[in-house]
Amino acid sequence: MKAGEENLKKKLKLNTLTIVILLVILLIVLCFAVFRMFSVTKTDGTNNNNDSNMGIALQKDDITFYYNYNNGLVRKEKDKEKTLTKSQAYSINYINGMIYFTSPNSTGGIDIKQITEDGKDEKVLVSTTSSSTKMYIQDSKIYYLTSKPDTISKIDLDGKNSEVILQRSVTDFKVIDDTIYFSDIMGYLYSVDTDGENYKTIIKKSLFDEFQILDNYVYCYDNENSKLIKTSLKDISKTETVTDKLDCDTYNVTSNGIYYLDKENFKIVFVSKNGKKTRDIVTINTDNTKINVVGTVIYYIDVKDEKSVTKVIGTNGKAVS
Repeated sequence: MKAGEENLKKKLKLNTLTIVILLVILLIVLCFAVFRMFSVTKTDGTNNNNDSNMGIALQKDDITFYYNYNNGLVRKEKDKEKTLTKSQAYSINYINGMIYFTSPNSTGGIDIKQITEDGKDEKVLVSTTSSSTKMYIQDSKIYYLTSKPDTISKIDLDGKNSEVILQRSVTDFKVIDDTIYFSDIMGYLYSVDTDGENYKTIIKKSLFDEFQILDNYVYCYDNENSKLIKTSLKDISKTETVTDKLDCDTYNVTSNGIYYLDKENFKIVFVSKNGKKTRDIVTINTDNTKINVVGTVIYYIDVKDEKSVTKVIGTNGKAVS
């Protein structure tokens, strides 16, 4: 009898151990699946509000991808640079070893392109009739604008399964997580889920032809009063002036502060997010630039020998190698 009980106990222990091992294996598989899901669906898109400055620079770990104006898309790693393609490259996104970007085409529209991170297999995923170079990648979908009629659409990363999310006039848009924020020709601000549901009017003021969003605040240039203002997305009654130093709508709101073009004095200037501290970054040769901030480096458009070029400067105003 005792021998039978001992055997039963051994079997129970063995079964318990087997179950524990299976549960551990299952947990490991689930953890890997979750990691894989996020590594596949989440993108390293344009940093800060570079997307509102044509998205010409992107940092992925120790590698920077940037558009060397009129000379193509460049991969920079430490002191080595390699041109991946001669194509114009805006709204640069990186995901799983692939670079996605927008590029003007010969018909006046925009091509959404894909190329490997080492410069191989460049191809057009979709051609649009819009002149907007903005594009976002979220949850393995590419979001972009088309026109005739105006729409916000999305496609898979392989260029298949095009789907219209919203059909109406759109002047600017931004995708954050599962929400699309957009403005219309009236300058009003709206939102809609990435599946096209929960359409909302957020702010009904003619201010938001173009806008930037950071930390639940929406920023826009008040052209009539020449100032940068911000409004809380959690409480739209809270609108405040960030700075009245701006004289144009070229700026980039980052986590460390705001970089903007002083158009009158041909300078890129830094101002803290509370508007109290300012400092000059660099003097430039044009009153039409784009400001992309990547880590502690600014990529910006300048003019040299009557040609547009991409230049770099440290966020502290010092030269970088």
